[in-house]
Amino acid sequence: MKKLYVFLIIVLLSVVFNFGQMEDESNWDYDEMILHDSSVVSILSEPPDSDSAAQGTGIVVDKENGLILTARHGVYMGEILNYQNENLFKNILVTNKDSTIELHGYVAHLSVNHDLAIIKVDHQFPTQAAFGSSDFMKIRDEIEFWGYPDGQYGTYRGYIANTKEKYLNLDMTIVEGMSGGPIVFPGKGVVGIVMLRQKIGGNALRVEIVKEYLQRALPWARAFKKKSYTLCLKKIRFNESQTSYNKEDEPDLYFRLSVNGKDILETETVEVTGSEMQWNDCINNKFQITLIPGDKIEFKVLRSKIYSFLKETVLIEKLFQQLPQKGLLNLEPEVVIDDNTFVFEKFE
Repeated sequence: MKKLYVFLIIVLLSVVFNFGQMEDESNWDYDEMILHDSSVVSILSEPPDSDSAAQGTGIVVDKENGLILTARHGVYMGEILNYQNENLFKNILVTNKDSTIELHGYVAHLSVNHDLAIIKVDHQFPTQAAFGSSDFMKIRDEIEFWGYPDGQYGTYRGYIANTKEKYLNLDMTIVEGMSGGPIVFPGKGVVGIVMLRQKIGGNALRVEIVKEYLQRALPWARAFKKKSYTLCLKKIRFNESQTSYNKEDEPDLYFRLSVNGKDILETETVEVTGSEMQWNDCINNKFQITLIPGDKIEFKVLRSKIYSFLKETVLIEKLFQQLPQKGLLNLEPEVVIDDNTFVFEKFE
């Protein structure tokens, strides 16, 4: 019987010891799965009408499709309910902490209800973030921030100052570049995303709300694509009631195409015959554009360059202006806008 007791004690100790080892290994794997620094990226973007770049942090939420979660205010200016394409930040640059990648991104989705957005890059990442739970968080719990304060990567510690229905109040210094970055509870994963800086501390949106947003938004963002066109504009037929030039005094006009305010093509002077502006030079008038949903194309028909000192716009047409969630316009051979017809020759 004594030998049996000794055997049982040895077995029990072995089970306890092995269970402890299994638990440690499981926790280690879990931590690696939840967040790795390769899934935390820097986001540098150009706000409209600004000479300085905006800094932020993002986390990879779909490594195969190059989708990155960040704060909406870091890539869009204004309220999404009053969406205007001009408020989208441009020239979005995504880098990692070792600067081994430098990727150009664009906004693939904007949240209507929360300060969240999804950036898309043409890159596959090695890891992506998985999320924990914030339900167990309480005041004075120690947390960490991973990201790019002032554009430099680092991890910083702080505390939970208060818990609310949608937010975690942070006892932590929040500076520019931290917006969109993850708040991590050691051993439990991402519990929130930094939103706002306050006089003391800041706020993080609870991870449960973030996951609800991603569940709705990721299918849209995955389907979000760029589209390239190679075109030649051959003719414009004017709606005479909307044409404000005097044909006898100004018979010659020229055409300019721009995307998001950037000029893509400008023709030579073209003579107007009747109500048509037409040319057959599809070698020099051939142009290539790559668009994403939300881009704005403008056709501008201007006075002849002979009158360059005037530079008055005779006609401005917006081909389309859509929310990023909408699909791209399919450019047909003839596009009619306000009864003006734009005739293309398609190459691709």
